[in-house]
Amino acid sequence: MSMILHRLKIWTGTSVMNLDTNLSQLKGGRLYLIPAALLQAAVTLPFLVVCMFHAVLKPVGVSYKFEAPRLQGQPPQRTSPRRTRLKVMTFNIRCGVDRSGSYNLSRCVASILKEDPDVVLLQEVTDKGFDKGWIGTTYVGEPTPEPVDQVVEILRMLVESGGHKGWGEEATAEYLGPFRLEKIERKGSYGIGVLCKRKAECTKRLIYKPCVAGRQGRGALACEFLVGSGVRCWMICTHLQHDPTGYEQEFQVSELLSWIERDLGGGNVVVGGDFNATPSFMPLRIMEKAMGKGRAEETTFPMGIGGIRLDYLFVRGNGIKKVEENKVLSDDTASDHFPVVCTVEI
Repeated sequence: MSMILHRLKIWTGTSVMNLDTNLSQLKGGRLYLIPAALLQAAVTLPFLVVCMFHAVLKPVGVSYKFEAPRLQGQPPQRTSPRRTRLKVMTFNIRCGVDRSGSYNLSRCVASILKEDPDVVLLQEVTDKGFDKGWIGTTYVGEPTPEPVDQVVEILRMLVESGGHKGWGEEATAEYLGPFRLEKIERKGSYGIGVLCKRKAECTKRLIYKPCVAGRQGRGALACEFLVGSGVRCWMICTHLQHDPTGYEQEFQVSELLSWIERDLGGGNVVVGGDFNATPSFMPLRIMEKAMGKGRAEETTFPMGIGGIRLDYLFVRGNGIKKVEENKVLSDDTASDHFPVVCTVEI
């Protein structure tokens, strides 16, 4: 402190004191001594405060920091919300009948576990479609396996075999059906299902209006999920009619898109399934105009010469985007269709 006073004395003596004396001498009276004293105090006090801060506070480790004031209207810095990635699979499992014609539901489960999707959109799953050698719409011969609810059974096997991959008690297993064939000799039936590692907030079902008398009923199954920081997304599974002209599929696609807007509120949606239409057919052109590209380059139904593309995944919405394009698992033999997967970010 003595050092501070010494420095203060030197500084004031050489500048402010001289100014005081000069003013007194110049004006020749005491009238100007008071303003000079005030000037001396105004110059001295701030200097004294700064010196005391450095001499007293700094040695004891007190830190200080000056920040520039924020300009009025300047937005605060914000971090972008964390996004969630989900892998989605669409898979027509032919009610568990594999490529060789044998009933083997566990092979379908193995295919799902190998790819490890978060959401599985299933077509041709059955609950009680086992009758006199028929499983779903495929004849496998006698004896007929014991009927099972395949959506529930697949989830059970996923939980038992893949619990470490996120299949647990909160998982979703929904079913829509049965869709029965118009041909009397085919005794079986099938429907569609949605499996997800997450719990669904809401489930809605659509049965398409019949276009031709005696045709199968077909439909769509939608499950809404809450993802990431409160973003809602619909996962929609569908299986369209197998009209070779594409006429019925065209009506069903139009009904599906209207239902998405009217009943599901548009928003973030993933639509996947067996559309029974190739990319050149009008139903696919309508879907791609409304939702963007949903096809992969490879065939998804390998039967016949070269195979054809029937299975698709479409993504639409401001809060969702496809970060990995559709991939066909063309080495899979668990069904007569190949599974198709894509990854979305929400």
